[in-house]
Amino acid sequence: MLWRAVEAFWEFLTDLYDSLDAWWTDWKDRTNKVLYDWWTKTKNVVYDWHSK
Repeated sequence: MLWRAVEAFWEFLTDLYDSLDAWWTDWKDRTNKVLYDWWTKTKNVVYDWHSK
């Protein structure tokens, strides 16, 4: 009985970790893309401004 409770709790923790890891990876990838796009646009504006 106790062993089943421990197994269920361990499975819960494993699922929670997997969910948080997937969320973190998705958030990090999206943030990196947004920052990269922002930096590219900003850099292009600065280069265009300096080239005039």
